[in-house]
Amino acid sequence: MNLLIVESPKKAREISKILGAGGWLVKATMGHFKDLPEKELGVDLDTYEPKFEIKDRKYRAILKDIINAAQKASNIYIATDPDREGYAIGYMIYEELKKMKKPIKRIEFREITKHHIYSQIKKSKDFSSTNVNLFKSFLARRVGDRLIGYLLSPKHS
Repeated sequence: MNLLIVESPKKAREISKILGAGGWLVKATMGHFKDLPEKELGVDLDTYEPKFEIKDRKYRAILKDIINAAQKASNIYIATDPDREGYAIGYMIYEELKKMKKPIKRIEFREITKHHIYSQIKKSKDFSSTNVNLFKSFLARRVGDRLIGYLLSPKHS
């Protein structure tokens, strides 16, 4: 069985219809499943290292479901959106699954059509060789937003 991970449940349903039941299982992360803590800064002020955590029980259950499916899969494909936010979600899923020591591939869908989906599956590449700078860009933006929100905004209220 092949596992394909996307962000949205609507996209998961559409892709499932295209791939059919022939050895594919499509799961959705439901967007960002990890974030900085709600009630604390969540960023080390010496290193600017963020402390991401699973957002809540709902997302913990979604992640557990994806991990269970990944354990049964022969191949794992992460097809979160190709933008910075989508790549960050994919990278966080990759970090959760890479310890399984299974092939994990990256796919970028620009459209949801049968031809495009199958052509992109053929073009997939090892996730570890993809553009991690998109994740670094996400980190810079997320940490910067948090620092501004927590440290500067209260001073100007």
